[in-house]
Amino acid sequence: HRISADPIRRRSMSSPPAKRARDGSYVPPVEDNCIRFVVQRPKEVTFAGMRSPEKMIAGFPWTLSACHRIDPEQGKCFGVFLRCEMAKSSAIWFCNTTFELRIVNQTNPARDVKREMSYRFSCTSSGGYGTPNWVEFSKVMDPAEGYFKDEVLVVEARITVESDHGSAFRSRFNIDFDNPSEISDMILKIEEKQVYVSKQFLAAQSSYFRSLFFRDFKESRESIITLEDVKWEAFTALLKVLYRTAQLSDMNVESIISLADRFDIKTIVDEVELFLMSNEKVAPEKKLRIADEYRLMTLKGSAVDHYDVLHKIDYLVQSVEFPLLSKELTDVLFKKYVKLTKELAAKKNGTA
Repeated sequence: HRISADPIRRRSMSSPPAKRARDGSYVPPVEDNCIRFVVQRPKEVTFAGMRSPEKMIAGFPWTLSACHRIDPEQGKCFGVFLRCEMAKSSAIWFCNTTFELRIVNQTNPARDVKREMSYRFSCTSSGGYGTPNWVEFSKVMDPAEGYFKDEVLVVEARITVESDHGSAFRSRFNIDFDNPSEISDMILKIEEKQVYVSKQFLAAQSSYFRSLFFRDFKESRESIITLEDVKWEAFTALLKVLYRTAQLSDMNVESIISLADRFDIKTIVDEVELFLMSNEKVAPEKKLRIADEYRLMTLKGSAVDHYDVLHKIDYLVQSVEFPLLSKELTDVLFKKYVKLTKELAAKKNGTA
């Protein structure tokens, strides 16, 4: 493929304006230099902690960890650590970084808990850097405080890399699938357009393409193969995510999971599941339907747990996604609705 380097831009920590969700709650924006971790079931956070999916910022892969520590004076505390996962791809590297850790207040942005820090992440430093005994656990878990809402906590880090070493390992590339190159050896014809790909690369990622290219099929002996019922734009978007030149987004995630499932690209299916579990822009009812349709069991469990009060299930039933759910899942939701109704009636009668 034709490849051209795309210089990595350093990002500042400035933020676009905050937005409000339909229910009036605060929805903080996610900038390119911000990694957000939606901590599911924070009551289960352990000393070892829970870790977010990776996000590339300024050419480095980052994760956030949420954990608890016992402070002699404050007792059980909630902590957050930022980690640079560069060791997976480079033996010699460092980055001097300024970052702002934040516990998001989901009802009032003015009450976000913030701390700005500087640290030199490198191949000689182990673990992450952050705030082990930051806030009393009881405070962040108190719904009245606004941090714990809908069974989740939200933590963020806004990252600026001031200087670094090891950029040769992190160059971003633009790949041109419209033209042949020395490493393309197959043409896929999609919507009358030609897409130049590597058979070896696609076969390594997909059992579908492995069979198509290397089994004893008529197509395996051809230099041009037509893919039917595929949109060119969606397929090239899938290739860019597969080649790590683009990221999943709330705009492309559904078309990509559809193709990844069809062509049996398990790495992308797993990435989509992690992305949806930590993404707030995708509506809960849409997450539930995608998890149900594509058998994403971890996401499905998390999505079902979201419906823990009657009005959420009522909203789901009125949504366009509900008729698309499987009977098995609607039965689970119906039983949950009945249980919640009985619990509410018992509370009203003073017998709970």
